[in-house]
Amino acid sequence: MKVKILGTSYSISYKSPTEDPLLKECDGYCDESSKKIVVTTQNGNLDDFKKYQKKCLRHEIIHAFLFESGLAENWEHKNFGQEETVVDWMAIQLPKIIKVIQEVGAI
Repeated sequence: MKVKILGTSYSISYKSPTEDPLLKECDGYCDESSKKIVVTTQNGNLDDFKKYQKKCLRHEIIHAFLFESGLAENWEHKNFGQEETVVDWMAIQLPKIIKVIQEVGAI
């Protein structure tokens, strides 16, 4: 699957940690250099794994937006380049924010 993030095409794929060794350390990632987003297919015994995958995908899409906005290295999180707490907050709250904006006709 392909998606445009601020005009830049990113590929989205779902892989197991066996297929993509980077997923042995995380459940998803956004690679700015290759313009790809990858989310795990390995169910960690979660009750609603599809819901979790969607949350992971939103999280990585937020990273892509930050990369394409020029904010990749402008955060205080020295190890990763972007503040994971803020990215996670955005990914978790985005559906709720969209719902409220739609309800009030602000789109």
